Amino acid sequence: MMLYVPIGIGLIIGIVTIVLTRLLVKFHQPKFLMNSPGILTLLAAVGLFYVGLSVVRGFEGAAYLILAIIISICAVISLITGNLKKTN
Repeated sequence: MMLYVPIGIGLIIGIVTIVLTRLLVKFHQPKFLMNSPGILTLLAAVGLFYVGLSVVRGFEGAAYLILAIIISICAVISLITGNLKKTN
């Protein structure tokens, strides 16, 4: 449970972030608006990393760190998706 729950929650948050970014790209929104889900998610991941490393510690802190790593990977994918130029 200490491994599956953070991975599952991280994937749910990451998929929502990526889908939101794809929708903003599809509707040709400004670049700042397209990058905002990825930036906000990355900031949340950094906050979770800090909390897991310095505040909680132990096995529960490791769960926070796993969650932060999964969310940050999805946030980077979202930022890359938002910055790609579409060629038609």
